[in-house]
Amino acid sequence: MSSLCSLVRVTVLSVLISIAVGMFGAPEVHAAATNAVARAKDKSLLDYYKAGGVLMHPLTVALCGVLALVIYHARLLRAGKLVPAKDAEALRAMLYNRDLNAAYAYCEQHPNFFTTAVLAGVSKLNPTASDLGKGAAEAAMIDAVDQQETRMSFWLNLISVIAALSPMLGLLGTVQGMIGAFDKISEGSMGKPELLAGDIGVALITTFYGLCVGIPAMLSFFIFRGRMNALLGTISAALTELLDLFTGEGLARRRYESRFAAAAAATAGIPAPGYAPQPTPSTAYAAQPAPAQSYPSYYVPPAPHPAPQAPPQTPPPGYHTPPGGAPQSQ
Repeated sequence: MSSLCSLVRVTVLSVLISIAVGMFGAPEVHAAATNAVARAKDKSLLDYYKAGGVLMHPLTVALCGVLALVIYHARLLRAGKLVPAKDAEALRAMLYNRDLNAAYAYCEQHPNFFTTAVLAGVSKLNPTASDLGKGAAEAAMIDAVDQQETRMSFWLNLISVIAALSPMLGLLGTVQGMIGAFDKISEGSMGKPELLAGDIGVALITTFYGLCVGIPAMLSFFIFRGRMNALLGTISAALTELLDLFTGEGLARRRYESRFAAAAAATAGIPAPGYAPQPTPSTAYAAQPAPAQSYPSYYVPPAPHPAPQAPPQTPPPGYHTPPGGAPQSQ
């Protein structure tokens, strides 16, 4: 609030001083500036609001509307609000078991964005059809999502409208104030800045107020639009998973079964199927027997080579071997 007051005061004073410079000499300028500063210090926010004129009222209504819409969308655009986890899990179990009556009753008893779309699709599923009615169910779900998105987008687009209109209202106040100032100048009030201050204040205050309303509104609109798009993507993925669980297409049913098998095995302390501990490389190598060699029927293996024989020991010339003794030289 203090920054708002300071900005308005400085802006108004600068305009007044520039007008006074063109009409008076230096002493008159300093006197007029001193008096203007003294009067500005005594003003409150209510005084500035009154000085803004009639257009301050619609801008205040727009500000209150933006605050209400921001709070509304902050509470609405949440995953727990549009796609409750407990509803998604319950419908997965029902459609996995292909219990359409239970799924239909559950959606009617728990209405929200997600269950409304599921209800439209479940009513089109047909277990006796060749494709189980998947095409008709997909079309019905898309229509239900589009209808709900249209209703939600109305209030979200209202933030965008306020963001666009607020600066325009401020500009209208600027034009109104300048028209009043020029009218007084034409009446001979050019030498009296205090008579022009009111209209100039209308021009500046309404513009400032309109920007203060429009800038946060535009920022809020883009934030909530991005969040809505992200949630719609999450809802679309969840609806596709439910249809795949019912029809058996893709890996939805397999992943659902493996998840519950892993949870049950973890509860019982038994490794889940597909995740049994494998033997270490040394154990696995020792447990495997040596592969037997196989040959074609016409193949005759070669005979084994005889073992090498040691050559006979013959003494060199000049040596004789006595009985039971080592060779000796003659």
